[in-house]
Amino acid sequence: VSVEPNVTSYEAGTTISLTATPTAGFQFAGWNGDAAGMQNPLTLTMDADKTISATFEAIPPIMYALTLTQPENGSIAAEPPAASYEAGAVVTLTAVPASGFRFAGWGGDASGTTNPLQLTMDVDKTVSANFEPIPTYKLAITETSNGMISTNPAPNEDGKYSNGTVVTLTANPAAGFRFVAWSGDASGSEPTTTVTMTADKTVSASFEAIPPTMYALTLNQAENGSISAQPAAATYEAGTVVTLTATPASGFRFSGWSGDASGSANPITLTMDRDKAVSATFEALPTGPLVTSFTLIN
Repeated sequence: VSVEPNVTSYEAGTTISLTATPTAGFQFAGWNGDAAGMQNPLTLTMDADKTISATFEAIPPIMYALTLTQPENGSIAAEPPAASYEAGAVVTLTAVPASGFRFAGWGGDASGTTNPLQLTMDVDKTVSANFEPIPTYKLAITETSNGMISTNPAPNEDGKYSNGTVVTLTANPAAGFRFVAWSGDASGSEPTTTVTMTADKTVSASFEAIPPTMYALTLNQAENGSISAQPAAATYEAGTVVTLTATPASGFRFSGWSGDASGSANPITLTMDRDKAVSATFEALPTGPLVTSFTLIN
């Protein structure tokens, strides 16, 4: 408080002026003692000894209201949450879309598509958010009886995928078949591939029969006989049972098998589970005088 004129005592009837000056962040709240009211400066007539004081109070902060207009297809969250904010406060707004929707932009006293958004409170503000349906697309799988295609993740209940979904495709051949290549909106020859759903897409896979494993059968023919095979072929599918017959030449007889067959049974069966070679041994029939016995009847 300043006094004009500023002396320690005044002659009766002197008029003086009192001025209350608040420090930064405070405001004058009134006079006390031998003065009252809010007049500032205050004119005072000295007609007695007087004691006067001034009251100061903190200036309340300027507050601004933030109104969030909540949409149907999502919500807006404020951090820190409050109905009003001190001037200059920075509020973080986050738009949260509902399932099947995506954030499309701010409205009201906010704009753009930045999410979350920093908002400075310098006036009362109202903010809204716009959401739009996420596009969905159909993935058509063409399958054959020779195999099938599995997808991960599976489509939604409408058989569709959200825009941008990466789908892993796996080709699963049927028994006796093998995967060859992808076609349509997928390509390559690896059994697992991916497609990104940015439009309706169609994918198919081709499969081919696995060729049978073949084994060679070598028959080592001897001079004194021969070996025949039934069925006769140079190679046989794995698991084929072949009947081998050893036929001796004149004057010889079969004596046994060797190589990938053994024993003296003739014919013999051989199961083709690998490449095999078979030989047959023949031996000459025994020779000598013909002995004939007679019985003499008297």
